[in-house]
Amino acid sequence: EARGMDLVVLDVEKSTVGFLRPGVALDLGGIAKGYIADCVAEHFQAHGATAGAVVCGRSTVVTWGTPPNEDAWRFQVVDPLNPTSSYAHAIAEPGAVSSSGAYERTVRHGATDYGHVFDPRQGRPARSTVQGVTVWTESAFLGDVLSTTLFLLGCEALAPGGAAERLLQAWFGGEEQRFAALVLENDSATPNQLNATFHAVGELPLRIEG
Repeated sequence: EARGMDLVVLDVEKSTVGFLRPGVALDLGGIAKGYIADCVAEHFQAHGATAGAVVCGRSTVVTWGTPPNEDAWRFQVVDPLNPTSSYAHAIAEPGAVSSSGAYERTVRHGATDYGHVFDPRQGRPARSTVQGVTVWTESAFLGDVLSTTLFLLGCEALAPGGAAERLLQAWFGGEEQRFAALVLENDSATPNQLNATFHAVGELPLRIEG
């Protein structure tokens, strides 16, 4: 049975998108916010704004310059098990900080909560052990792609030759790569506990504080 992206027909030559059955649609929520945030930030900078931040809810922030009365941009990383609290504090260089998690929007069916992030391989809500991902990149567009990828695939995407490395190579080509990620995953041995994995490529652009 066809499901997920199996129902989508892409024609690169004609630049068209089609679907194999009625009722199928594409939702660009996983990347559109980052792309728009990049465009807005570029617009402000082109019109003379020497410092600023484009804030798209709690999932995507683009910064440039230096914040008023501060030496760096500071963020709170949401605790995915208790979204009204912070898991950690982050200090970041100008760039983009993007987060992915299923805790913001959920639907309960029976005894199970389903998040809004879909796994395109199954066309169903993601059933990942990852609870939250926060990444720093130079572009919010790239950040949204990477944070969603890590949410779906977990830390295996950070392995040498994994999905994150391939995405960075495709984006940067031969240029210097800079990227940092904090992945919060369920502890298999202890309920309601998280394991944190921090991964960085290039000169460290993001520092995590407890």
